[in-house]
Amino acid sequence: MKFLVLSHDGASLVIVYADRVVVHSTDNGKKILNLGLASKWGVPTCVRLGRSGKHLVVGTTKGLAVWKIEADKASSPIFKSSQRVNSVDISWDDTLVASVSSDDTVRMYRLGALKDKRQIGPKNQAKVVAFSPTSDAIVVGLAGGGLQIFNTAKGAKLTTFGGNASAIHSLSFSSDGHWLVEQGEAGLRTWDTSELTKPTLKEGIHDGKVDRVSISPDSNTIALVDAEGRVYVRTNYPTESAVTREVGRVPSLPSDYSVGRRDVSVLGDGSGVAVGSEVSFPSQVRIYKFASYDSPATYRIDCTRA
Repeated sequence: MKFLVLSHDGASLVIVYADRVVVHSTDNGKKILNLGLASKWGVPTCVRLGRSGKHLVVGTTKGLAVWKIEADKASSPIFKSSQRVNSVDISWDDTLVASVSSDDTVRMYRLGALKDKRQIGPKNQAKVVAFSPTSDAIVVGLAGGGLQIFNTAKGAKLTTFGGNASAIHSLSFSSDGHWLVEQGEAGLRTWDTSELTKPTLKEGIHDGKVDRVSISPDSNTIALVDAEGRVYVRTNYPTESAVTREVGRVPSLPSDYSVGRRDVSVLGDGSGVAVGSEVSFPSQVRIYKFASYDSPATYRIDCTRA
């Protein structure tokens, strides 16, 4: 397993392997789609499923692959050859896709045919990218720390904020656009983005290295995996009654593996999380359902023969 992501409604789980993408039902683990990745496309590096579930984009070492998904069927993929893609996002209105390539530059395309390429922001400075929920702005995490926000229509810079020497690994907006979670080397920070041109720092959610963070579509739940593989869920966020709980662990790594990418994604209503790792043994994804946070129900999807 390379990456995993849950659909916005929580009904399906997308697992990306070195040579294919498999979509499972989260109700019973049943396989819905099995999409091949051509060897000439290179190795998968990142993935994004559109909020409507109608578009799937996989970044690779050689470009971008896009599928249109309708009623559990996928179109033939469109592949856009380019440099290695390190970060990718789909606009919330399903019209645009933005990528950060190995030259640390953001490029934006019209979703579908991957046409009308346009550079956004400065060259050789970007690391990660995320669209705002209104799709009219895009936030870029910079290689040297700090963030910038740009208008998607004309590419005009709206603001620069969050100057920080810590490298930024991922960015996630709440569905109402009122806050932004920044994942960096030093942990997680939350920004109040209710006024997009004047973001203000809210709080640190977790100190220390975080492998992956995910926000539920209803914006009330944050899940994260720390460097030790522990899975934490923070509920009722960002209210004063927010509570953080440790709910489980990513499937274990063998003793001779000290590093392996871990991933987490929150179910649509925040009622559970899916977790997995690139080199877990046995190869599996765990889904924790939270009828009770103290004793979450767990089931596994076997990835060995997916």
